[in-house]
Amino acid sequence: MEQETVVQGRGVWDSRIAFWLATCGSAVGLGNLWRFPWKVSQFGGGAFLVAYFIALFLIGMPLLTQEMALGARFRGGDVEAYGRINPRLRGLGLASVVGAFAIVTYYSVVIAYSFIFMCKSFYKDLPWEEDPNNYFKNKVQIRAPAIDETNNVMPIELLASTILVWVCIFYCVRNGVKSMSKVVLISMPVPVLCLIIMLIKGLTLEGASDGINAYLNDFDADLLKDSKIWNSAIGQVFFSLSICMGVMTAYTSFTEKGQNIATDEKVVAFCDVAIAFLSGFVIYAGLGHMEKVSPQLDPVTGAVVEGAWYTQASFGLVFVAYPQVLSTFDGASTNIFGIIFFMALFLLGIDSAFSMVEACSTCLADTDLIRKRGYTRPQISSGVCIIGFMCSLIFCADTGFYYLDIVDHYVNEYGMIFIGMMECIAVGWVFRSEVSVAKVGDKAFRLWAMFYWGGLFTGIMLGLGLAGYTDGPAPPEGSCGHWNGIMGQDSIAVALPVTGFIWVLGFILGHCAAKQHNANMSFVESTWALLGWHGAEDLREGINRASDFNFRAGDTTSEVRALWDFSMLNCTWGFQIKYFIPTLLLLLLCDIMRKEAYQGYGCHAYPGGYIAIGVLIFCAMVVCVMMTVFFPSLMEQDFDKLEAAARQQYLDEAAKDFGEEKHLPINADEMPQKSTSQKGLIGEGTTQGVLIGEVTLPTSETEMQATNGDANGTNQELEV
Repeated sequence: MEQETVVQGRGVWDSRIAFWLATCGSAVGLGNLWRFPWKVSQFGGGAFLVAYFIALFLIGMPLLTQEMALGARFRGGDVEAYGRINPRLRGLGLASVVGAFAIVTYYSVVIAYSFIFMCKSFYKDLPWEEDPNNYFKNKVQIRAPAIDETNNVMPIELLASTILVWVCIFYCVRNGVKSMSKVVLISMPVPVLCLIIMLIKGLTLEGASDGINAYLNDFDADLLKDSKIWNSAIGQVFFSLSICMGVMTAYTSFTEKGQNIATDEKVVAFCDVAIAFLSGFVIYAGLGHMEKVSPQLDPVTGAVVEGAWYTQASFGLVFVAYPQVLSTFDGASTNIFGIIFFMALFLLGIDSAFSMVEACSTCLADTDLIRKRGYTRPQISSGVCIIGFMCSLIFCADTGFYYLDIVDHYVNEYGMIFIGMMECIAVGWVFRSEVSVAKVGDKAFRLWAMFYWGGLFTGIMLGLGLAGYTDGPAPPEGSCGHWNGIMGQDSIAVALPVTGFIWVLGFILGHCAAKQHNANMSFVESTWALLGWHGAEDLREGINRASDFNFRAGDTTSEVRALWDFSMLNCTWGFQIKYFIPTLLLLLLCDIMRKEAYQGYGCHAYPGGYIAIGVLIFCAMVVCVMMTVFFPSLMEQDFDKLEAAARQQYLDEAAKDFGEEKHLPINADEMPQKSTSQKGLIGEGTTQGVLIGEVTLPTSETEMQATNGDANGTNQELEV
């Protein structure tokens, strides 16, 4: 039975500059201006900066590269990018979109706070001058005393502002990349200019140098021993770079073919870091000023509490503390700098918000259901925005602040870490796994995978379980106890040897099975085929060939250049994707789950039933992933039924600007016999011969062998 699948150009960015501005605008958001300085303050300045930079370089940037590479290669949002690796991975893309949608629902309300403050800055008498804390809590939010003590009210100003925010988001994304390409020319440079103005003003304030000193020089190395600071640093990296949300995959799917992804990734990451640092200087210069001219007093003794301004948390930094800084300015300067500051907040927030909506819209637009029914971009975007606004109403209510805190915690510190781990597994363990299977056999491949993950999980359970939990007085940071019972930190002495033993045993058994499958392989060949990161190497070769046409993975000259060339990825990238990042993320996820199993979120600050909204969103993300792993037919697309040549034609057409529809024939009756999807994830090959670029090059030896199923390999060519 012959059918047709419809494909047409998805559109491309007006220019590479527009793409950079859009991706930087998504990465640079409210998280840079209030979340980053808050985390720095929470963990004592320098210690958090160390953890943040380690997380950025070892986890954030490699994941950002992976998402960009997949978007450029497979010409789709997260759902289709991972679905075109393997149909069973579409749920992973869906889970990331669920997380992004949950974030934008409360994020829009935070932007609405900024809009209210910006409008109020035009008033001659600023409403927050007497008591900013009271104004924010009791006028803007009308916050209930507790989450279970609602007064059943919703601030009209906040509701109206949230509506306006969603209207702005819709107009930014209504025509996809065509409308966004215009918007980002204003929405990205203007807030950066505003922050520079605020920094110049801040540095002239009395006490600003003390604030900068507290920002950079307050360093306590002991804090780095606590997993909490690493969880927060990784969460900040994910939140700030907009990774694991489907945004970067969606944005990069609209780039020109052959664009250098390695350069794009570094531009986005370094721009994000620079603006986060800039924001920290702006905030801390103001806090240092307040510490100098208006030190806080102990309510009981009346003594000066040294450094109290630096302990401001969360929204209190930008909606309570900084308005007080603005109130110290003379005359109209208060109003002018207030407008500048809150306009920067508003524009940075809008940039990030519409990127998350675009990620959702792109995933919908890529589905056969939407494409065949002919829904337009404005129709898709309006539907997403309407549903998003309705969901955001819960955060506008008087208890909305508490729900916002819960959802933010479970999505960012549970959901994003889980998605990051699964994305690495998808590329490191599933993508191009047929290369390994062809060389060492299915049995060897499965043995190594089973022993690696089994050993890791066993080690984590021993390490965390034997560390125990001892309830005690709450330390200053507000946790409910400490974890040094039973064996304390000595539990690592048990966990590491056990994990290492299981890994060595798995490698030995896998190597023996590989030799049975192909006795002619050398030890080195067998080791690389068994342990290697073939999918990540496949992506890396495609990325690096955009910079160096003659790049070959494993070639000494090519690899040496990749070590120093800004526009290329070096040989460690694949190791990070397959082993380092998912291992670390699983450890952190298990650790935070264990701690909160004892103490609950926020030291049981919320009654058990109320955290259900956050838990349910996280569970929904997990269910999305597992659903298609076991039932891939639930999200099957026409692309899955295409032969390799037709897939390449599909991707070529999708990479074009908007144009006429093309109809590609598919033979639905033959595909079930061709597909290996019934075997599960391991060994499935669904993306043969599709690389970034437009030239034809010979594949690597292992890829050629995998294509033929022949251990000795033959010379073939794949289109790249």
